Amino acid sequence: MRLKRIRLKGDATPSIAVFFRDRWLPLRLVLSQGGHEPTPEENRIAVDMIALLGTGPAFRQYLDGLMDAWMSAHAGYEAPIEEASMIPFEPRSYRDFMLYQRHAVDAARGYARRFIPLGYLIGTAFERITGKTFPLYRPKRIWYEKPSYCLPVIQQGTGLRARARGRHCAAHQECCTQRGTGRHRRLCGVQ
Repeated sequence: MRLKRIRLKGDATPSIAVFFRDRWLPLRLVLSQGGHEPTPEENRIAVDMIALLGTGPAFRQYLDGLMDAWMSAHAGYEAPIEEASMIPFEPRSYRDFMLYQRHAVDAARGYARRFIPLGYLIGTAFERITGKTFPLYRPKRIWYEKPSYCLPVIQQGTGLRARARGRHCAAHQECCTQRGTGRHRRLCGVQ
């Protein structure tokens, strides 16, 4: 069963869509077909991917029957799904240790210490001799070029403001046009 979160055009509430017979079917439409009023549990399943994945085989078999009925009743109908991508679920909390380069370096150092002891010893020796950060501990270039979050929004908001791949906020665009300036360093976490 292939799933994704979608928005129907003209509706701000996200829904879960199921890929069925080469088409994406929004569960909210499938569960409310034929004048059927969805139960509160069905409404929750239609918008919460984790709840849908937690259902058992009996519900999935029931859902297959509903999707068959939907396909036969709406043969040429294409659901008006917005094109914008969405993250697969809404995180209830969000802790971003990658906020600053120092955090990323410390995380890499801790990972090496725990899982790559020989690499950690080499890195520690390099840092003691040169006084510089071991190069493999530093984030890759993409960390600076394409942050996976909009920094000011996270500082002022919640994890529900996380963004899907390829979607950036205005501050990210401004940050990229001011590369090398003090504002860029504050927005993108460059030290």
